[in-house]
Amino acid sequence: HLVELYNPNGRYSYSSGFNMNGVYALIIGIVVSALGLVIPPLSFLWSNAWTVGLIVSGLSYYFFMRSDQSLVSAEEFQEITTNE
Repeated sequence: HLVELYNPNGRYSYSSGFNMNGVYALIIGIVVSALGLVIPPLSFLWSNAWTVGLIVSGLSYYFFMRSDQSLVSAEEFQEITTNE
């Protein structure tokens, strides 16, 4: 929603300009990957940290953002994309 993107108090303003759900998802991905350093049987997590972190962070972000106020509903999408 382009108008909301440039509104300082709009749906994309987040907390001091940071999407904390994204920050939390990143931290979760890093922690899960780092478990491979601490727990030897899980060393494959650290060996594949880039992939594991990406997948875990992506899934976490999806989970956190599924009901976020910044999401555009189907009706809103139709309203802002129609060429009349």
